[in-house]
Amino acid sequence: YDLEHQGKSGKCTECGKELDADSSFCIYCGNKVKKPDGTLENSNEETKSEEIKKADMFSNMNFVSSDVHNMNVNLKSANNDEPVNYDSIYTAKSTRGGTVLLIAVLLFMLGITVGGLLLLNRGFGLFGGDKGKKTIMVYMVGSNLETEYGLASLDIAEMINSAYDLDTVDLLIYTGGAKQWQTPEITSDDHGIYHITADGIEKVKSFDKEKMGQSSTLSRFLKYSYDNYKSEMYGLILWDHGGGPINGYGSDEFYKFDALTITELKQAIEDSPFNTANNKLEFIGFDACLMSSVEVANSVSGYAKYLVSSEENEPGNGWDYTFLESIKPGDDGKTIGTNAANYFADYYNKLYIDGITIAVMDLDKIDKVETEMNNLFAKLNDNMSTDFAYISRSRSNTKELGRTVDGSFDSIDLYDFTEKLPNTYSQEKESLKSALNDAIVLFNTDIQGAHGLSIYFPYYVKSKFAKSIKAYKTFGFADEYLRFASNFTEKLTGSRINTFTLDNITPVIKDSNTVEATLTSDIVENYSKIGYRIFEKLPNGNYVPRYQGTDYTVEGNKVITNLTKKGITATDKNGDSIRLMAFEAERGVDYVKYLIPGTIEETGTDDTYNSTPVFVHFVVNKEHPNGIIEGITKTEPDVEVASKTIIDLEKVSSVIFMGTTQYKIFDSNGKYMHNWEAVSNAEVEMIEENINDIKIEFNDLDIANEHYFIFEIQDSQGNAYTTNPVKITK
Repeated sequence: YDLEHQGKSGKCTECGKELDADSSFCIYCGNKVKKPDGTLENSNEETKSEEIKKADMFSNMNFVSSDVHNMNVNLKSANNDEPVNYDSIYTAKSTRGGTVLLIAVLLFMLGITVGGLLLLNRGFGLFGGDKGKKTIMVYMVGSNLETEYGLASLDIAEMINSAYDLDTVDLLIYTGGAKQWQTPEITSDDHGIYHITADGIEKVKSFDKEKMGQSSTLSRFLKYSYDNYKSEMYGLILWDHGGGPINGYGSDEFYKFDALTITELKQAIEDSPFNTANNKLEFIGFDACLMSSVEVANSVSGYAKYLVSSEENEPGNGWDYTFLESIKPGDDGKTIGTNAANYFADYYNKLYIDGITIAVMDLDKIDKVETEMNNLFAKLNDNMSTDFAYISRSRSNTKELGRTVDGSFDSIDLYDFTEKLPNTYSQEKESLKSALNDAIVLFNTDIQGAHGLSIYFPYYVKSKFAKSIKAYKTFGFADEYLRFASNFTEKLTGSRINTFTLDNITPVIKDSNTVEATLTSDIVENYSKIGYRIFEKLPNGNYVPRYQGTDYTVEGNKVITNLTKKGITATDKNGDSIRLMAFEAERGVDYVKYLIPGTIEETGTDDTYNSTPVFVHFVVNKEHPNGIIEGITKTEPDVEVASKTIIDLEKVSSVIFMGTTQYKIFDSNGKYMHNWEAVSNAEVEMIEENINDIKIEFNDLDIANEHYFIFEIQDSQGNAYTTNPVKITK
């Protein structure tokens, strides 16, 4: 890297070999000696110190999780005190070009030339063309993730500094869809293709700005990459928000958040060079939420060998791109995908981030999954009239993906649904589960009921059934399932099948701190879901919701739960406390996630303050048995894609918890009203504190205050009924 002094011979500081005075690089190890202007290069150790690795840059970040939409992240530099300096990230230079230089020198010494030109054309191997070379194409729809939070730029920096072998991998990034890019080299007024080189990021092609959510934009990226970067294999990563098979992928800020539908994705690859059986993409990866679905897998199965994706919401920081360093010349899509999935899981596991999923699928096996799906759902459809209640209960109790407090993507785990069906379908169940197991090469998760592959199963969002079924028909997938889904939704929204009567059912509080209710046989046979709510009655006669839970068991004709630790409080640094409300959002293998409503003050770009309603994520797990605040997400009840909605905690001046709004919940006859009436101008308890100085903890209900409990039961069509309230006295 440097000579002892200019004009004289010296030693390479990397390998120690003697060099001539005019050497510009070491012929033994390939390291550069002098800059083009003749000044000395930085030493090897200095250059290495500039390398920004993910393990260092993110080691002290405050990462947050979100069952509602996605993980949040506090964007800080490695010292955890200052915001990330994007310029410093992109001035760090890679030192990975030495191998090429060494080979060039050796070839020159051996006289291996053709027409005076060395056989070192970009993208080709030395003697066999493109053997071992891989081109990875990243289609990056920046969206608000980049404009507001710089997450695309952080991932680009991660790619640049991942120390992957430039001789093995050509990494190309197509950018668009964001109104502002934090990476200095990337502009928002056009679309660009960028190549990662030893010196950082280089723009190799520019296009006029068009919709990132149209097939022709993606296909021109694929065609350009194939024509200009010859490789043994090609992989495609799609980066942004995701909304599952119905809503598609991507959210272009310039075109009303337009997304690329699954049909458009299929058309884009059909219009590219990767449209034949002997020229498939080696893998397709979605660095996006909710895209590991059987419909997506089927749509791309004719164009790629493997799919790497998540059926649940992804953390806001997405994939760990240091996986690129693991790629070797002999790797295939299965190996690359497996490494990507393992790096992803390991990264979040080390940070104790709960609720992640990532799968690698063999797309050649999806046809078998489709066949077994058709067999199962054909039988379910034949038995619709007799087994509708059982099917509905199985659907209701299946692990749902991307579910929010007040919204649903109607996406469920296919394996979990199959497993929850009655044993009268045992043969079809086992055949489908076997096909799914064969198709899924690898699956990493800590979520109960998640197995790697989801399916759109209409159930909750009845207003969108017709539109969604129409979209599903364009997939050309699983005709028997489509017929079943059409008939099931027709029955779900048709004339009322059941009319439960719970007027005479009042739960009983037991000495064992449990509460139970005795149900009629009609309810036991036809319910689909059970939950419960706890309310506090105030002296003024109004009510405040305190807890919403889903943990229960049904034993014979009794539904049972417990009342232990169902109170929750927030305490500020001065010791002042208020009681909160908690929604039980998700139960994992060894954790429970709760959502607590609140409000934050965010600092705007003009130093103004904006009040934003949020959910604070409070997680109880094996590492934190008393619970820990994992983060904050904005409340967005009506979205088309599962947003990686990030709140930069550096911009949050405080969090405000309220004792929640007062409501009229029971009518004059004491009957529960499903549509609560908010009481205006009512006094509300509140506490405001820095999130790092506030303590949240579960405790038993304070029966000095008046609390009431109700079970809520849904029938097979989703109609809700409640028991009479019981006063909690123990």
